[in-house]
Amino acid sequence: MSRSMLTKPLPEFVQDTFETLGFIVHHRMRILKHPLADSRLSFVVTQVNSKSEYTGVIVRDWKRIVGVGQIHKAEELLQSCPELDKILIVSSMGFSYSATRIAEKIGIGLLTKRELISLLVKRIELE
Repeated sequence: MSRSMLTKPLPEFVQDTFETLGFIVHHRMRILKHPLADSRLSFVVTQVNSKSEYTGVIVRDWKRIVGVGQIHKAEELLQSCPELDKILIVSSMGFSYSATRIAEKIGIGLLTKRELISLLVKRIELE
């Protein structure tokens, strides 16, 4: 992991991280045709060995934490797009306690930039 990777804008950093971790990154509109996907989703990833399981990734590079409203929008997106198996929200500032609890109940994954960096470091250490 280079220092230049850490200074990239969050959406680009997240996409590069998923590729480094071995995921295939797809443009959202190549997989999904729903208008909500265009406005809410950053991109879609699949694991290399599982091309039929799509995870929608939402990146929020905000100066505030992600709240319950974004969790509900992600849930609506998941219900509107049957092609998606999961949703993952990545935030630069983290998540409110309520947002974390609701996401856990409805099965939406949450990650911070710091957690992604930790995943990268562990991957590098294993290689």
